[in-house]
Formats: sequence, structure tokens, C-alpha cells
Amino acid sequence: MYEAHDSVAADLGQIKTLAAECDATPRMEAIRAALEQTAQRLSDRGAATDGERDQLATLYRGILAASRIVTRLREHHLGSQA
Repeated sequence: MYEAHDSVAADLGQIKTLAAECDATPRMEAIRAALEQTAQRLSDRGAATDGERDQLATLYRGILAASRIVTRLREHHLGSQA
């Protein structure tokens, strides 16, 4: 389910530093896309119980929020460089 994160794991660990780099837009976009791909997989996954469905929904919302944070971090750093 989290396979998409494998290719961006190193960048995730250094996201604040990465966001400030002037040429980081493609890498930040890759992180955002990996998060959204994971959220979609969670959405597509069936839940066996109500509790599992609630847990998957919480993960889904959290991962989408993380995707928005990645976007805002990059926008903030691009704006401060202008």
C-alpha cells in the first residue's frame, strides 16, 4: 500500500531542506504524487469492519493533508525566493 513512498523516502526525510532548494519542484511534486497515490489506494481498499473503515478513512484524510502541506511548503519557499 505504501510502495509509492519507497522512491521518495529519502526526500521525505529531508522535506524542509528540500523545500528550500531552488530546483526542488520536480522532487516535491514526486512526493505529493506519492502521497496522493497512497491515499487513492487507501480509498480503493475494502474494509472488513466498521472499525477498519474508520481507520482507513483517518489514514486517507491524514495522507491527503500531508500532500497539501507538501504543496504549501513549496509554495511558501518559492514565494520567499521571489
